[in-house]
Amino acid sequence: MSSRSERLSAFLIVFLFAVMSVYGDNAYSKVLSLEKEGKVSQALELCYKELRSNKNDAPDKILDCIFRMESNTGRILEIVASCGDRVQDKHRIYSQTAALALMCGSNETAQQYYDKVYLADPVPANLNSLYMSAVLLYEQGELESSLSKLNMIIAGNQQTLGQKAQVMAGAVQMSMGKKSEGTACLDKVLAAADCPEEVLFLVYDVASAFSMTDMKNKAVSRLKKDGFEGKLAASDNSIPATPSRIFISSDSVEKTTLVSKVGAVHKEDSSDRPAYIQTGSFSSLANAKNLADRIRGLGLEPEIQTTSSNGSQINKVIIRVTDTMDVNNVTIMLKDCGIPTYLVF
Repeated sequence: MSSRSERLSAFLIVFLFAVMSVYGDNAYSKVLSLEKEGKVSQALELCYKELRSNKNDAPDKILDCIFRMESNTGRILEIVASCGDRVQDKHRIYSQTAALALMCGSNETAQQYYDKVYLADPVPANLNSLYMSAVLLYEQGELESSLSKLNMIIAGNQQTLGQKAQVMAGAVQMSMGKKSEGTACLDKVLAAADCPEEVLFLVYDVASAFSMTDMKNKAVSRLKKDGFEGKLAASDNSIPATPSRIFISSDSVEKTTLVSKVGAVHKEDSSDRPAYIQTGSFSSLANAKNLADRIRGLGLEPEIQTTSSNGSQINKVIIRVTDTMDVNNVTIMLKDCGIPTYLVF
């Protein structure tokens, strides 16, 4: 008799799961239909109703719709949090959420989601998320936790990311009053024969923030860019837009927009905000599209502007600056992925 009851219980569970799946698919179809008809507000309300009902055990498709249509970032962050462990593709959904939070200056929320990305699949390929979590913890003054994560990256990645983690570990240790240990971290990076330019920029940035003239000069001597210091001197923001520009508090970066310890953003005057961020300029449209796809994967919305110069076609990949965008944090994210940025006013 008990085996019959067990079979009946198993059947009921499968049946209920099937019913819930069909219900979820029907709701998703209705959302797509409303979106196609241009009824975005109705589509979004259906999305929120569906997710708050807790009937959908696989909310990823509905969340994708919200990411695509919703302009209120606060509502997006709230609804993702409400889904909790129901999210299926945690790496993808949490990566998008972290990028969105960072872009809007919600640094504490961004740090939490970068942690979730790594914990969802703690493999070497996801160490970049751990790195972002570490530097955000540094900005919040959580030095021990930041250093612990950076050391994990150094142990698990001997390439560019590991070198950047080594530099940031040096910055953290100097912030803890351990100047000799911090200096040793930077010296170790500069001693490497294969030190990429983005790492050298980071060394320069950290050395500038901590008034380490000799270390700064060592980084400059290794940089391949011609006129490096002259270019910086001609700029109002004398420090390049690398992670330490945001996460190190120093008199040398007082002209930049710094993020406070509570994650709030000191807003710039609207007249000082750039019109867009340029990330690349190509004669090949295919190369421009490839870069745009990379940026789109970070949760941003790039555009390709095509112009002509001396009879040649130029394809520029840009990101338009919105009123709610934290330009510095977006620049950090792009630089951290090896994508160069130029602010156009």
